[in-house]
Amino acid sequence: TSTVNAFGTAAADNILIQSLAGSEGSTLTLTATQNGFVNSNSGTAGINVNWNGALSATVDSNSFSGAGGSNTGVRIDALSPSALAGVSITNNAYAGGAANDTAFQLITAGPSQLAVTNNNAQFSATGGTGFRFSLGPSATLNLSQNSVTDTAGGATGVLFDSVTGPSALTINANAVTLSHHGDGIIFSSVTDPVISGMTYSV
Repeated sequence: TSTVNAFGTAAADNILIQSLAGSEGSTLTLTATQNGFVNSNSGTAGINVNWNGALSATVDSNSFSGAGGSNTGVRIDALSPSALAGVSITNNAYAGGAANDTAFQLITAGPSQLAVTNNNAQFSATGGTGFRFSLGPSATLNLSQNSVTDTAGGATGVLFDSVTGPSALTINANAVTLSHHGDGIIFSSVTDPVISGMTYSV
């Protein structure tokens, strides 16, 4: 648990949690609320979780700032193909001041219950991505009432690198504001989708 702390780094991730060899199947409960994270080294993250086992993560009301380039606010990799990953990312703010940042990223290999709501991402440099997902089978995602604002150009609001069915995605009341060229929501790969009770081939 991390609450009301200030983190700043020019060298590495602010918080890094990862499974060690032999710990597969362990359970992790993570709570991060009302913290401030600043990253000025390229490629680092405010919160970086790489876990192979049951996961329960709550990230709420934090602020993240990236100034090194290719920074990430929150990145969570749930590696287990069978254990449930429950992740709630709510009421957070990300400010990207260098190129190619990602505000919030979730990667799941197995069943997941994901709530990503009421977050704000702002980019003042090119190539930012607000929300990025790679979802394994049996994912449930609620992506609602988030906002992405780009003032530099080339941003993507929401990027689904991959989605594997059967999964249930709710995308509702999100706002993407692009001052120059960019993309709203992109699905790069969809496998075995079921949409409104019908199965489509993509």
